[in-house]
Amino acid sequence: MHIEDFKEAIHESVYDENDRYVGPSVIGKQYQNLVKSNPWISMVDPSGGPHINEHSKLDIFGEELKGLCVQRFEPIETGYKIYTYGEFDHLDD
Repeated sequence: MHIEDFKEAIHESVYDENDRYVGPSVIGKQYQNLVKSNPWISMVDPSGGPHINEHSKLDIFGEELKGLCVQRFEPIETGYKIYTYGEFDHLDD
């Protein structure tokens, strides 16, 4: 089986004659434990903005954030926690 066909087959579902979900396909049952999500979040783009990427400067949101950049995001129940670093921290060494 070609890898592209496998990618499709592993996500297929089985439905009964009344179009009710029965479960994953035979290939899905056998190999679904090999499919992993990438939990890394490199940007946040909420409806209406603002679009924020890793390493974005945060000074556009106010003077109190001047010199801070986005290090990473962590999903939390109410949205995202944004971890920051100083724009020139790499020069400390």
